[in-house]
Amino acid sequence: VSGHGVPAALVVSVFKMAFTVQKEFPQTPGQLFENLNNILIGNTGGEFITASFAALDPNSLQLWVVNAGHPSLLVHRRRTAAIIELRPHGRILGCFDSAHFQVETLQLQPGDRIIQYTDGLTEARQDGVLVATRLKDRLLELSDVPVDRLLDQLIEEVTEWSGGREKIHDDVAMLAFEITEAPPQDQER
Repeated sequence: VSGHGVPAALVVSVFKMAFTVQKEFPQTPGQLFENLNNILIGNTGGEFITASFAALDPNSLQLWVVNAGHPSLLVHRRRTAAIIELRPHGRILGCFDSAHFQVETLQLQPGDRIIQYTDGLTEARQDGVLVATRLKDRLLELSDVPVDRLLDQLIEEVTEWSGGREKIHDDVAMLAFEITEAPPQDQER
């Protein structure tokens, strides 16, 4: 949410309520964001929201991603040492009528790591260079670090790269998970 303090916290509450109501209705991820946007128009006090939503079918390992002006969702495909960026087109939430949101899909594989982060990471700088430019390379270099320790290490490094916590001017949040096994082949879908 843009802004800080109580106004931003109130917008988060409105968003959470809108999301909670919408998740009860079966819909595509793109439709979910269109509905959220329609609810938020005129209810954010001039603030806006960036968001990313990923849905995973645990049986097929199919991933659907929708985005509203948020940083890319990264998939570290460890088998091929590649970083795949998913950032389907979508405008920020709460500002534009009739917004449409593209959905990207990706077939995940065992060993894939999915990493999402906030713009606090993308805005962190070291000597004027965005720290996010180092993130993809660093994810590849840390491929042997267990996923449950990966984020702690990355946060420590971002803090160090930026020159300390006082140099980071926005909250940094990260989420990661790893696909550990293939789904059963004989299971009905």
